[in-house]
Amino acid sequence: MSAQLSQTSTGPTKADRDLARAASALGPEPVSAWQIKRWREAGLLATTREFRGRGGGSGPVGYPPHAPVHAACLAEALARNLTIGEACLVCFLRGFSPREKALKWAYAESYKRLTGWLERAGGSTDDPWTIADAVARLLARRSAGLPNVRAAKARLRAVGKPPGALRDVLANVISGVLGARSRLHADTLIAFGMEGLTSPIGASDALATAEDLELRRFSLAALADAVRDSALAELEQARDAFVILREVAVRFASILIRTNGLRLDQLDQLADDDLLAAVFGIPATFIMQLALGKETFDANVKTLRAELPRLHAMQRLLDELPRDLHRYVTMNATSLAALTEPEFERFRSEVQRYFEAYPEDLPLLAEANNQPETTES
Repeated sequence: MSAQLSQTSTGPTKADRDLARAASALGPEPVSAWQIKRWREAGLLATTREFRGRGGGSGPVGYPPHAPVHAACLAEALARNLTIGEACLVCFLRGFSPREKALKWAYAESYKRLTGWLERAGGSTDDPWTIADAVARLLARRSAGLPNVRAAKARLRAVGKPPGALRDVLANVISGVLGARSRLHADTLIAFGMEGLTSPIGASDALATAEDLELRRFSLAALADAVRDSALAELEQARDAFVILREVAVRFASILIRTNGLRLDQLDQLADDDLLAAVFGIPATFIMQLALGKETFDANVKTLRAELPRLHAMQRLLDELPRDLHRYVTMNATSLAALTEPEFERFRSEVQRYFEAYPEDLPLLAEANNQPETTES
């Protein structure tokens, strides 16, 4: 990217200066015209140019209407001490597309940096299992200074796992990231608060099958290959699909956590960490699209997107209900009939109060309640 970031001999254009003022007005981070110039020349900002027909040449470079928000996004990301490539990826996730070459560079640099660190920490070997074990030992020793690793250690300790379990868990994840044939182990799900993936939901199956826990297809190498072999339009489609899938997953998890007591902690991190989502989520979504076929994948995304209003209504209902009534929401008619009269009456009156406050949610939740019953208390 150093070549892309090299400046031309001329200074910022009028369009650069105008964009800098507009972007600075949108947020707390000031943006200079020289920054805009550098970002434009690096391909981080999309540009427009008027073509005047045969013999008429072209007009000066300009910017699309969303450019001020895009530039403000880059400034905000850089203020969080992200690299220029990381800022590019975060803003891409948020809907702002750079030039294809810049986007692919940003992805390649992220994977190169991650892979390089893992290989250096693993020593002079190219065996993914050996590297994973060495890196796991290093991270386990430094767990006190790494919040996510420290939290994983605490979860394992809480269920009586021995001290060495943390190293095994970390090696399990890292080996898959490096492309080894590996599935997430039960202790790994516990360590990262995701054991809800394999917990049955009432009379239904678990959310994830054994095949779903296979990491190899989403290794760093696989993600890098997917980005390299894709066009900008394909990555944009994968991004838009991922944003929908993430929202569905987070809302659905919020419901299952409260109604079925499942542990799905890491989905909160996926919702809050745009860099993690951009680096892993978008390319993984593209890989899933290729595996399923575009027609099937798009149909599934469309179906899930149509579920968002109902999921939002269910979340709002749970927000309003007392916590001890959450488990009643997914009970079937037989289970509700088994409640004592005071229990049922309290639940009924709370639900009635909710629908009086939010009558627009009644058809959404009534439709869900009329679907085939699969959940038991």
